[in-house]
Amino acid sequence: MATIALLAKTLAAPRAEAAPTAHPAKLREPDTFDGSDANKLRTFIFQCSLHFQDQANIFSNDLAKVTYALSFLTGSALGWFEPALFKGLTPPWISDWDLFRHELETNFGLFDLVGEAEADIEILAMPEASQALTYFVEFNRLTSRLQWDDHALMHQAYKGLARRIKNEMVHHDKPLTLLGLQKLVQAIDSRYWERKAEITCENPHPNKADPKSEPKATRNPDTLSQAKVPESPRAAPDITGKLGKDGKLTPQERQRCLDNSLCLFCGRTRHVAKECPKVQAMAAWAQAAIAESPASFIEVEAKKD
Repeated sequence: MATIALLAKTLAAPRAEAAPTAHPAKLREPDTFDGSDANKLRTFIFQCSLHFQDQANIFSNDLAKVTYALSFLTGSALGWFEPALFKGLTPPWISDWDLFRHELETNFGLFDLVGEAEADIEILAMPEASQALTYFVEFNRLTSRLQWDDHALMHQAYKGLARRIKNEMVHHDKPLTLLGLQKLVQAIDSRYWERKAEITCENPHPNKADPKSEPKATRNPDTLSQAKVPESPRAAPDITGKLGKDGKLTPQERQRCLDNSLCLFCGRTRHVAKECPKVQAMAAWAQAAIAESPASFIEVEAKKD
């Protein structure tokens, strides 16, 4: 009876659920490095280090680490290490990660990390149409190479902020630390973009006039022969040096417009090329010139010639 009672008690007790098997997260492989951009070397070494830490059992010695990093080198970076391996030599760096890293940094890294970081951070500026997060990502990347104190970093970060951010900061208490400045700026910037989205929803077509409010044009058949050709849009500003031989924007000018959120047609802000008022005006002028009086238009152009 005691045995039966113990068995019944055991069956009635809830079974402990087996613990789920933990599957380690798979890291993305490092980006290949060809040695053409010194700024990418720091990222490449960091990505390799993540794999070394995540799979310590595999990369238990420096030979495994160097071999792994070599497999992601291409171009001139790989060409620097290939001759020694093809000749059957055993260079010191093949089994020493620190020496291998030193070879990479000496030949393909920045010559003056601190000096170049100081020069870049002093000219770093947040465009008006950009987001604060993008600005601070680049700012923090540069500060990781510097030994500036918090006060100097905060002053430099404030200096490069967009004017719209600075104007709004007067309504808040002045931050005392770099972290406090970053949080305040991101909060202001986030609210700015939220409000901009609200305005877009309230007025989705700000440049479209209500067709009901436009008066209907009356046309007299007797005056068609005397119709005047509509005035052409104003002449475009001087674009010397901005267009290539093919009549299109040069790669440098196109990239400048994209970086500063400028229209690729007129070079102004707050719209894109397909919504450019000048494009619409030129299209309307061409249609009106042909529809109103083709004969008169030809005569006018003939007189000009």
